[in-house]
Amino acid sequence: MRRVPFSSTWSKVLGVVLVTLTEGSAVYAWLRLQDAGHPWWGLIVLAAGEVLETLCVAAPLKRAESRVPVGDPYGAARHRRRFAARFNAAFWGELGTWIVWLWLAADAWVGEPVPAAVVLLVLMHLKHQLEVTTVRDIPYLREFWRGTVASASEVAGAVGCLALIEADELLLAAAALAAGFLVEHTLLIRQLAHAVAERDISVPRARQPPLQLSLRVLAFFGKRVPRLWRLAQSIGPVDRALNRTAIDRLVTQVPPRPNPLSTMAPYTSWASLTDRSFNGRYLTPAAGGARGRPPLDAVAELFRREGDMEPCPKSTVLFASFAQWFVDGFLRTERPTRKQPRNTLRNESTHDVDLAQLYGLDAGMTDALRAKSGGRLRSATVNGEEFPELLCRCGRRKKEFKVLPEPLGFKDMTRHERDQLFAMGTDVHSVGFTALNVLFLREHNRIARQLQGAYGWDDDRLFQTARNILVVVLLRIVIEDYINHITGYHFRLRFPPPGTFDKTAWFRQNWMAVEFNLLYRWHSLIPRTLRVADRELTTGEMLLANDVLTTHGLRTFMLAASEQRAGRIGLFNTDPSLVALAEAPTIQQGRTAELRSYNDYRELCRLPRLRHFGQFSTDERVGSRLHALYDNVDDVEFYVGLFAEQLGEYEMLPPLMTTMVSFDAFSQVLTNPLLAPNIFGPDTFSPVGMTIIDKTRGLDTLIRRNVPDGSRDDRFSMTWLDYRGP
Repeated sequence: MRRVPFSSTWSKVLGVVLVTLTEGSAVYAWLRLQDAGHPWWGLIVLAAGEVLETLCVAAPLKRAESRVPVGDPYGAARHRRRFAARFNAAFWGELGTWIVWLWLAADAWVGEPVPAAVVLLVLMHLKHQLEVTTVRDIPYLREFWRGTVASASEVAGAVGCLALIEADELLLAAAALAAGFLVEHTLLIRQLAHAVAERDISVPRARQPPLQLSLRVLAFFGKRVPRLWRLAQSIGPVDRALNRTAIDRLVTQVPPRPNPLSTMAPYTSWASLTDRSFNGRYLTPAAGGARGRPPLDAVAELFRREGDMEPCPKSTVLFASFAQWFVDGFLRTERPTRKQPRNTLRNESTHDVDLAQLYGLDAGMTDALRAKSGGRLRSATVNGEEFPELLCRCGRRKKEFKVLPEPLGFKDMTRHERDQLFAMGTDVHSVGFTALNVLFLREHNRIARQLQGAYGWDDDRLFQTARNILVVVLLRIVIEDYINHITGYHFRLRFPPPGTFDKTAWFRQNWMAVEFNLLYRWHSLIPRTLRVADRELTTGEMLLANDVLTTHGLRTFMLAASEQRAGRIGLFNTDPSLVALAEAPTIQQGRTAELRSYNDYRELCRLPRLRHFGQFSTDERVGSRLHALYDNVDDVEFYVGLFAEQLGEYEMLPPLMTTMVSFDAFSQVLTNPLLAPNIFGPDTFSPVGMTIIDKTRGLDTLIRRNVPDGSRDDRFSMTWLDYRGP
């Protein structure tokens, strides 16, 4: 273990006494020589004293340095050059400050001790702030007022000393100067000693990743002055202008589609620009592919939850459930078949937000799910509530549902487990996902019944119109509830009028990118257990728990999901059961796609590249664990870097992830064909449908419409009840 200077009380006392004697004697001698008419000798003595003081302070700080590691993974060399430059500047600054003060105090134009003392106080305090913030490696204006007492003591001692020398009270002058310096050095050396003891000052402090100035400004003001934002948004034209500007600014952080490449090939071709069975990609493949990468299992261990779950300060399990349900509707990596293995470079997505998780991926699946009566989806009543029909009977898929996707893990399920599965347009069947599908099935059928009562159309028109309405209802929930939850600004983003962005560069055909697919793997949101009524589900049990919904009802589940906290997104917080099952395959998928490094994607999104491992997070575990696997910060993989970044106190997602989610979320949602100006209107949705869309503001609205025996006191929310952030 390295020896820490100033580690004992005696060493601190000795340091204070030594520095006070050194600097105090020099300043006193300088003032006496100046008063005796020997200014040049005084300057020599003062300079010598300041040099000795600097050496006295710098010596123990120098001993605190450790050797620069091979490859300099923490940017120690650059940090030390800056350290030396600032201390040199502080030395010359202090020398100049003393000279300027004495000149002002003696000059006939000023001639008064008070103005000169004020100048001395200001300049000396700026110098002390430079020294302390350099040692502590914090921004210059941080804790600016802490050193005020120390600087004021030094100035009071010097001013008093000069006045007493002029009054020929030489002993009192020396005492006044010594007292002022003693207080100053006691306070400052104690502060420096604390900084040296708490961390290795020879390397940069671990900190949050840097942001663009515009994003820092947005984050600063967006999370402050809530009354001002409410006032601005109460004025219609101002609200619309702010909304349009904010959305466009968030989207244009990333180059717009079409992407020149897809996962089909490392070059552009007509096929790569048109065949959407492959994923798009933002950057060219990495040179050398995945060669030289750390072992897959070792990298996956970075995600393993250590001890108890670190809870998200804001989100509930309802948010985690909605996030999974929403993105699985359009992010679908190709599934394996009996004839061929899975190719993770390909997808089965429609690339549109079209509720494929409810209606299926094609017309055949949709047809199998329709009731063929009143425009409704097939459903059954269980314990007085509406649910999708069961997929299986006696462990076998029903004949009418053979066209539907085979549920994940179907072959390994018991007969009892198979008989609990619902017939849905997707193969995902975790309880949170299923609960959202049940909710939207009920809303579809509710809308269909409402349309039938108003218009009496045939089954097909009722179904298609109800589907159109429900898709737009989802789009509105995504923007006004889901995305606002993620951004966390006091400024609330609105569902923009159709046609608002039609002429922007990013208004292009949807095409899901492989990077977007990976960045949405928010496995750390999933808690170890979920309590619903009297039953506690483990992570594994959440995958097959439809009976919780049929036994306790949808309302009970939604209330339970709204009360319990999700995990915080980041490293070291994924349930151990999901590390090999979910994290390792995701890392491998990124390697198969030969994705570029994390830093390359920061550059793509106009964020500063990280220069060393200490810039990922203030949690020093992050930098040290990453350095144990990667030689250089530029080697860190895209998926790992996304989750290694530090989250702010009230932020849902780290910076790069927030930037990329903002681009894809808005550019995928707002380009939906149903939002085109010549389509969005009562001719497409009917007057009844327009009213439904207009009155839907959040997910809780939908839940209240579709749970029996609800109460006004019920709280359905993606946000934790005790959250106190913006």
